[in-house]
Amino acid sequence: MTTQTTTPTRTALPNAQLPPMVMSIQNVSKQYNKQNRGLRDFTLEIGSGVLGLLSPNGADKSTLMRMLATITKPTAGTILWNDTERAVLGYLSQDFGIYPNPNSLENLEGTRA
Repeated sequence: MTTQTTTPTRTALPNAQLPPMVMSIQNVSKQYNKQNRGLRDFTLEIGSGVLGLLSPNGADKSTLMRMLATITKPTAGTILWNDTERAVLGYLSQDFGIYPNPNSLENLEGTRA
């Protein structure tokens, strides 16, 4: 008796036409206290694609990313994703902000300095 196996035919899914994504940052500022101010009246509009943020250390790139990811609230201004204030955005910074050698529980508790 001979058995014959066939490979299922795969068809490509049609290209989904996604609506264009627009991020609008309007007059965003971040002030930590009376003396320390981060971003000041930052405005930018970005469409779909890839964007790189390049600037010197201390230029508040991380502050901007934290605000875009809704981790930090701006002191002033608005951030809109397709005309809405809330969006789902994943963000992984270069520095994870955990201590290098403690166990997970110690990192969560913040007991090691």
